[in-house]
Amino acid sequence: MAQGSPALNADDQGFKLLRQMQVYFDNLPVPTKRVSITELEATIDETFSNVRGGFDVLVKNPPPEIPGLE
Repeated sequence: MAQGSPALNADDQGFKLLRQMQVYFDNLPVPTKRVSITELEATIDETFSNVRGGFDVLVKNPPPEIPGLE
């Protein structure tokens, strides 16, 4: 992604992707949509294009639900 670029849609391929999975760009959540059981789509906003150097893009599972804790 070049500095100052417009928003970027990133497709992530996987296996048995959950609807609640979240994509993170440089440890910040970005809008994520499950397209299918094998594909997620994340929108990386143009404000992130000002990040210089390397950065991490991660897909995280939702935390487990523990009954009685809210």
